[in-house]
Amino acid sequence: MRKKQLRKVYGGRHYKKNQVWNLVDYLAKDIANGVRQFRHMDRYGVPTKEDGCSMTEEEWNAILDKIIWAFEEIAGDEPNDPRLAVMGEMLDAFPNAWEYERLEDGSRKSWLSKDAQAFLDAREEETAKAHDAYKARIEEGKQLFVKYIGALWD
Repeated sequence: MRKKQLRKVYGGRHYKKNQVWNLVDYLAKDIANGVRQFRHMDRYGVPTKEDGCSMTEEEWNAILDKIIWAFEEIAGDEPNDPRLAVMGEMLDAFPNAWEYERLEDGSRKSWLSKDAQAFLDAREEETAKAHDAYKARIEEGKQLFVKYIGALWD
C-alpha cells in the first residue's frame, strides 16, 4: 500500500534520500551518461543551426561533447578546477603548509604558513583567470544542453 501512495505522490518515481539530498550530482551524472550514450548511438539526423542550415555530424558531436564534459565536471564536484591544481602544487611544495594552534577550549585554529600563502598569492591572478575560463566552459555546456534538449532524440 505504501508503495502505491508514494508512486501517486511522486508521480510514479520515488528517489532515494541520498539522491534528493544532492540532486545536482545525481541529475548531472544521469545527464552526462545519457548524452554520452546518445552521442555514440547510430543517429539519422542532426539539428538545424539558427540560420536554418543543418549542422554537420562533427559540429553536432562537438556540441554533445561540450555538454558531456560540463555535466561530468558538475557530477564530479568540478575535479579539474584550476584552483585545486594550484592547491595541490602548493601542498607538494610545502608539505607542512598548515600551521596549528590549540585553543583553550580544546579546538584548533589553523592557517597557512607565510611561504605557502606567498606561493598562492603569487599565482592568484593567473589562477583566477583560469578558474573563470573553466567556469565559463561549464556554463557553455549547460547552456548548450538547455538550447538543444529538444534535439536529443533520433
